Amino acid sequence: MISRASIDTALQNPNLRAFLVMIRHAEGTAGLNGYRTRFGGGLLDGLVDHPRDVVTLPASGGSITSSAAGAYQFLAGTWADAQKALGLDDFGPANQDRAAVWLIDRRQALGSVLCGEFARAVADCSLEWASLPGAPYGQPVRTLEQCRAWYVAAGGRFGPVSDTPLARRQPAPVAEATIQPVERNAMNPFVQIGLQAVASALPEIGARITEQSPAAAKVVEIAKVAAGAANEQHLAEKVAADPKVRAAVRQAVKAEWFELAETGGGGIAAARQFAADHEGGRFGRVVERVTMAALLFLAFANLAIIPPAVWAVLAANPAAEQLLSMAAIIMQADIGAALTAFGFWLGSSVAKSRGAQVQTP
Repeated sequence: MISRASIDTALQNPNLRAFLVMIRHAEGTAGLNGYRTRFGGGLLDGLVDHPRDVVTLPASGGSITSSAAGAYQFLAGTWADAQKALGLDDFGPANQDRAAVWLIDRRQALGSVLCGEFARAVADCSLEWASLPGAPYGQPVRTLEQCRAWYVAAGGRFGPVSDTPLARRQPAPVAEATIQPVERNAMNPFVQIGLQAVASALPEIGARITEQSPAAAKVVEIAKVAAGAANEQHLAEKVAADPKVRAAVRQAVKAEWFELAETGGGGIAAARQFAADHEGGRFGRVVERVTMAALLFLAFANLAIIPPAVWAVLAANPAAEQLLSMAAIIMQADIGAALTAFGFWLGSSVAKSRGAQVQTP
């Protein structure tokens, strides 16, 4: 990622400064108090730090909860990422500008901004700021013409392809500790936000569930209940800001994982995922020991029941019928255990051979 020194150098570029002004206009924070503005229009008392709490406002059909604050409406988790990466010691205007440039660079749009490829830069940054044209989050957006006018008024200049609307590029990867990008399609954007929150809390499972998976909506609902979140946006905010919430979401989704795996395919696929997710961990060792204990018990039952039953039949002993009935139950258990062990072994061995790089169908 870009360094703080490189950001300070880039901020001397008039196109970048104009682009930041355009973002503030789009987010509704271009006024004198823009750097103190929080979600809903309220003002911060000071700029020592991001408020790191949420505001809930009524909306058509429900409510919207967000921790967005500052000139660029940073979410609490987003600000924490930028603050850590750049060593920002307050929430003042200069540091907010630096953090905004850091986000632009994370979206692989900084080069386009600096050279005046305006439409390309807007398309790339629409995944970061929900007010920009093309943003997939279902919120009201500005038009490209409005954004272009603000950019020009602030002194920005266009490069050779700036007047041609462009499709956004593949989003830049985000650090593992933060919300992970998922494949973006023309789907419910709120499910997408929820899946990103799950992926940040539980990357070994969340990253395997795509928006097309039948399990996607159920995963998000489980996570919302575990986090006590009012909606998907609130879920993302709470997961990013509170390690305890992240742990609760992780535990809740893992508790339902086998049912979710059946929704997305199940059978051998679930065994493959089980091996990929838990091989070598504490959970895997517990399962191994429990399974071994069950098999030892079954082996003891075989030795204790089947030989006496055979001997009773040969000796015409009156207890033969009862012993045969017990032996039949033991043999049924043997067959079930053998089939279960074979199916699990087949799935887990395939997962091992593929380096545990298996995705849910």
